[in-house]
Amino acid sequence: MDYRAYAPYAHQLAANGFLVVIPRMPLNLAVMGVNKAEAVIETYPAIKDWVIGGHSLGGSMAAAYLLEHEDSFHGLLLLASYPAGNTDLTGYQGEVLSISASRDGLTTAEDIEISKKLLPAKARFVVIEGGNHANFAYYGEQKGDNQAQITRSDQQDILLEQSLQLLESFN
Repeated sequence: MDYRAYAPYAHQLAANGFLVVIPRMPLNLAVMGVNKAEAVIETYPAIKDWVIGGHSLGGSMAAAYLLEHEDSFHGLLLLASYPAGNTDLTGYQGEVLSISASRDGLTTAEDIEISKKLLPAKARFVVIEGGNHANFAYYGEQKGDNQAQITRSDQQDILLEQSLQLLESFN
């Protein structure tokens, strides 16, 4: 997805005092830019408490990067996402928050349930009732997704509230 689809969410996090960086990915595919986090961390050396995360494939790639750099991050935020089958983060000592949506036609409840065995036992799982995959961002409808039963605005409000709980836990 185009990085600008996440700008409203990022602006809300920033308005609450957090630095948010959404790197541009080659061809808008996170799998093509897994190591982009390195440049972000190098650009902001004063920041010590990093959280990495992403939506859908972006979250999977964030988890893969975290696996190789666990000591660099205090947390992982998965938005309608889960670690790939070979990304075992059960020993990760940081915080993990997985936010999914009950009407998501792409990242299903079964996908999230299966992924629990790859995450630390203390990982927190939140389901946005009535939400769908596309409403984690602002890019319109997505093939294979289900119709949301709540507004994008309502889903974004819940997403922001849950994300802030994670981020504020490091202050």
